[in-house]
Amino acid sequence: MIFSQSVSIFADNARQPYVFARFFGKTGVHFSRLCSSRIARPVNQTLLLIFAATFVFSVVFAMVWDFSRLRIPNIVSIVLVVAFAAYALMGGTGNIWPHLILAGAVFVILFACFAMGWVGAGDVKFLSALMLWAGPSQGVTFIVLFAVFGGVMALSLLGLRSALPYFPVLADLPILSKFSRWARNGLCPYGIPIGLAALCVAPSIFMLR
Repeated sequence: MIFSQSVSIFADNARQPYVFARFFGKTGVHFSRLCSSRIARPVNQTLLLIFAATFVFSVVFAMVWDFSRLRIPNIVSIVLVVAFAAYALMGGTGNIWPHLILAGAVFVILFACFAMGWVGAGDVKFLSALMLWAGPSQGVTFIVLFAVFGGVMALSLLGLRSALPYFPVLADLPILSKFSRWARNGLCPYGIPIGLAALCVAPSIFMLR
């Protein structure tokens, strides 16, 4: 009885792509297999290194750009999303829906924060794109690390802002000049803590696949 039920379930699952094909052609087959897959196919090690290098380079570039210009270029988030789509199509993520749902939820929450003026638009897009990669396996760790790093940075800038009226010489120190300008203007480049959190979970993202 159990054997016959297993065969029946296997047959139903095997027929799914062909049902999709009747309506959507070959695209339907690929989409069905991608979204309903249970086990990730191993990605070629060379391709895995390319994806990992793209991920790390994009994150570091965003951090440096945010540090120097207080903005994160849209191209960084676009590259991360496109690279993730290619990674998923090659079987690197298994079931893609949890990744999409988590990234969408994070985007909605951060958009509300952006509407209230708490974060920048670049931060919203950058963090949402990174959540695609983090997914359910590393998403919580990523968010917690960002909260810790972001909280430390924000509190440090607030402390510096409070100290500057009493110790104006701090603004003249080369190592603190940029931070002093941020503190005076109430700015916090969250791309830096977001990037640090992403780099911390990057080894786990690419080793768990």
